[in-house]
Amino acid sequence: MYLNPDFPPTGQTNPRMRPAKPTLLALATAAIHCCAVGALCQSLVLDFDLQAGDQGQREGVTSPGDTAAKVQLCLAQAPPFSGWLAQLRFDPTQARFIEGSPVAGSLVAGQEIRAAVVQEGVVEVAGSQAGEDLVSGEGDLVQLEFAAQPDAVGPVRLWVTSLRLETPEVVTEVPVAAAGAFALPAPEPPAAPALLPLAGDEALSHLTGQRACPGCDLRRQNLAQLDLNQVDLRQAQLQEATLLKANLQGADLRGALLRGALLLQADLRDARFQGAQLKDGRLGGAKLQGANFTGATLDTLDLQGVNLTGAIWVDGRICGSGSFGRCR
Repeated sequence: MYLNPDFPPTGQTNPRMRPAKPTLLALATAAIHCCAVGALCQSLVLDFDLQAGDQGQREGVTSPGDTAAKVQLCLAQAPPFSGWLAQLRFDPTQARFIEGSPVAGSLVAGQEIRAAVVQEGVVEVAGSQAGEDLVSGEGDLVQLEFAAQPDAVGPVRLWVTSLRLETPEVVTEVPVAAAGAFALPAPEPPAAPALLPLAGDEALSHLTGQRACPGCDLRRQNLAQLDLNQVDLRQAQLQEATLLKANLQGADLRGALLRGALLLQADLRDARFQGAQLKDGRLGGAKLQGANFTGATLDTLDLQGVNLTGAIWVDGRICGSGSFGRCR
């Protein structure tokens, strides 16, 4: 169900849609708070610092026990409008939208806010001004909340994909460059794995058959293009292993020894490298969104041209947009 029966799926537009008609559905625990404050804001951006204006904080800070983080949207120099509709996207395996969370901000005080999950992982939020008065300028727009799913791994990402401002005569699409994430507190460390005394072809056979080989000796093995997603390779010896184009999405490589490993064009999204050693490794072309390198040893790791955007760095920071060659 859409907020408006005429509103099309994500990526399409419909000029007949009016945000005054949405139907209220269940909502989202991280608070999204929309604000339009001064020249500090560039069109529409996400900011996890709830002080007025865009403080540039694109990642949330959480504490042990937290399952959510607060974030605000900053909107600059809004043209006159009477109604509005924003669309937000999230990974439903990582987050959920909380019922009853929308709160009108100071810019649209008194407006009735309506919100709905219009399809899996997509939320639409809308409001309208009573009477013929128009709203413009700067100020808070709306506050929402998202919760992390219990089994969420790595950073929880949120995006604003569109914002529409309307008057009875004009529809304005506001430029959007809004993305952010919050990392959950580190869970309790798991029990030490039972390390397997396997090496060479025997270790490789066990890995592909059982999808786990913690502590195995896989040095200089050719693992190129193998589907190793979600495998358990904790404390494995992978020095100088060839993992070219391997699928290691969500793999557990905590404490693994990867010195000199070839990881070119590998899928490392949401892989866990905490405490791993990756000296002299090569990551060119690898997918690293959500990969966790907290506490890893990366000295002399070749990061030339590597896109680290969305990765969790050795000090726990989430690398921001444009992190090529180093975490920004």
